[in-house]
Amino acid sequence: MVLQRFTAALILPGMLLGAVWSARSERPEESAKPAKSAKAAPPRASRPPRAIPVHRERPRGEPTVILRAQPVRQLLSLDAAVFIALEQNPDLRRARQEVERLKGQVITVRAQALPRVSLSASYRREDEKLAGSGAGANDLESLLGVEGQSTPRPAPTPTPTPGPTPSPTPGQSSTPSASPTPALANAFAQTTSWQITLQVTQTLYAGGRIQAQIRAAKHAEHQAIFRLRDQIDTVIAKVRQQFAEALLNQSLVTVQEETVALLTRQLSDQRARYESGTIAQFDVLQAEVALANALPSLIMARNNAKISQLQLARTLGQNHRLPPEGMPYDLAGSLDLPAVRCTLEEALREAQLRRPLLKAQREAILIEVQNLIAERAGYLPTVQAQAGYTVQNDRFADDATAAVHGWFLGVQGNWNIFDGFETYGNVLQSRARIETARILYDDSVMQVDLEVRQSWLNLQQALETVVSQYKAEDQAMEAVRQATERLATGVGTQLDLLNATVALTQSRTTTLQARYQFIAASADFDRAIGMATEYNQLFRDPLAEGMPKRRVWKTPPPSGQKRR
Repeated sequence: MVLQRFTAALILPGMLLGAVWSARSERPEESAKPAKSAKAAPPRASRPPRAIPVHRERPRGEPTVILRAQPVRQLLSLDAAVFIALEQNPDLRRARQEVERLKGQVITVRAQALPRVSLSASYRREDEKLAGSGAGANDLESLLGVEGQSTPRPAPTPTPTPGPTPSPTPGQSSTPSASPTPALANAFAQTTSWQITLQVTQTLYAGGRIQAQIRAAKHAEHQAIFRLRDQIDTVIAKVRQQFAEALLNQSLVTVQEETVALLTRQLSDQRARYESGTIAQFDVLQAEVALANALPSLIMARNNAKISQLQLARTLGQNHRLPPEGMPYDLAGSLDLPAVRCTLEEALREAQLRRPLLKAQREAILIEVQNLIAERAGYLPTVQAQAGYTVQNDRFADDATAAVHGWFLGVQGNWNIFDGFETYGNVLQSRARIETARILYDDSVMQVDLEVRQSWLNLQQALETVVSQYKAEDQAMEAVRQATERLATGVGTQLDLLNATVALTQSRTTTLQARYQFIAASADFDRAIGMATEYNQLFRDPLAEGMPKRRVWKTPPPSGQKRR
């Protein structure tokens, strides 16, 4: 019994191995391989499985499947586009950095009015030959320019003091000689000098130059802020216009697609009629030509839609994040007409009060006035006060680490009695720059007036065009319907239907373009009068004296709230 079980255990694995081997031999890939030589291949070490797939020849007739990741289109609304542009637009980023630079300039100029505290230290060691040859400042013979001569001087009589008599050292005579005193010899032989000084310097009077430069730097900072605001208004208007242009091109693509679809149906209908023998081949040719003429407009509309979205992405600062193909954005919005509730006189008055460009030009005038005051300070003296404390080595001591210390105080003045008319020339230049700034301000006022009037006229033109096209599209659709019915009953012709189709396409295109022109003119109008944004004033506005409160014209208030 045990022997039968042992025999069954040996036979069963063999049968399984034989079944597996026969299954492998029946595969078409294995049977199609050519026979290899009898040379045994060298054994290979076991390797971990690789992540790279092994290439395998595909049998003929098997289809090729290429999988490509579809680009993710970003849903974008107008408000989101404006916020993205405010954060990432390169022009706004540069303008913000200019404001930061001028803030640093204010700090730099203001430092001239504050005291300067400096700590200086010096250390010097010289050759003993220079110190012993009379190069010291206390050597009278060196100062007189006498070399190699010794002027006999009477030795001072020492005053006896009580105390122990010092014993002479070996190699030294106790008899007094006519050489200089030991203290003076040590001073001449001194080879090391050091000094540490703490000094405070304060400008007491500079003729008003420092105060004028500080005020000019503050005006320059305010000017940079106003230029940043003007750039913000420009970017917002540009985003609104490009967003509307992208919507326009997207709508034009839809119009052209509907036109091509309509012409395709007409071509199919004409072919069916031609096959039934009711019309001639000329009508079929007309339908084919009309369809072929409509295809380039569709191709151009699709290309313009892509280009407009790329331009919008460039303004938003996101062109490096776009997919290589396809439309980058899925725009959420429509070509709705914004409300404009003001007259031309009110718009001109608001532009004079709110336009950041005029405020920046006004700050330029104030900057040049302060520069003139700073240049006039060249006629006046400057006075500085200095005080400090010094610690230095004792030049007459035997030890170089022996120090003496003390304070010092002083006043220094400077007055250029004659500077070769340099100050006079600087004053003339400053006066000329003031007049130039005033001329630029007057020109900017006229430019703002022109922009407001031009935007107002563009608004009126676009509004009249939109009103004129209210019924044109409905009438064109009715004309297409009647032409189709007339052609079906045999009363009308194929040419009538094609003309009605072209008129419908033109009417839709004109309506969409008029809506876009109104939105673009409205954005430019808000920029021209400075109503695109509202700011919190952190400093005095030179043109905001008596300015009325801002009224919201662009968007209606939320439901349940009253307009303030």
